[in-house]
Amino acid sequence: MNKKKLNMGLWLIVLAFWFMQFKEPYIGILNYFPYWLGGFLLLGSVCLFQKDVSEMKLLKPLCVINGVLDLFVWLIGVLDLNMPFYIYLPQLISSVVSLYVNYQLLTNLIQFAQLHGFEKTKQLSIVRLARTLYITLFALFLPLYNTLEQGLFTDLVEYFGWCTVFYSAWEINRFRKDFFSYKASVERFSDTPKG
Repeated sequence: MNKKKLNMGLWLIVLAFWFMQFKEPYIGILNYFPYWLGGFLLLGSVCLFQKDVSEMKLLKPLCVINGVLDLFVWLIGVLDLNMPFYIYLPQLISSVVSLYVNYQLLTNLIQFAQLHGFEKTKQLSIVRLARTLYITLFALFLPLYNTLEQGLFTDLVEYFGWCTVFYSAWEINRFRKDFFSYKASVERFSDTPKG
């Protein structure tokens, strides 16, 4: 994979995490924020990585399912239809699919780095754990989340979600810089003539 494709793939992951954060129920104008774009941004990232990490091909249909389910829930919200069950079920399925896609995408990214001899992947493992905990927490408490008033619980879920987004962006950017400096040094040493 060349530097430009890797950069683009990593930034699509960061943007997807940011867009997906708006999946939480919000008051007012943010209800209409197109958070469903997150699934399609992850699809773009998977398409960029799939030549180098063949396992990522399996994530393509799941990214589409995630985006379509989120689009459906978003449209119900935009049209202001009162269909709580029809919203809850797709949201739950979307959260489960999102959990698997996030976990597997970061796992494949770690495998990609290790395949190239880059072992500093502990931070990506922590990002994977944080995203897994957040999405699981959101999915488990989704029925309660939609019925509770804005309060401590909803605030904690929201803050934890935003912390994982910013932490993910920070660590993925750090991984990108470290990986390229590592690759540059490996290429420089491998081109050095022996003797």
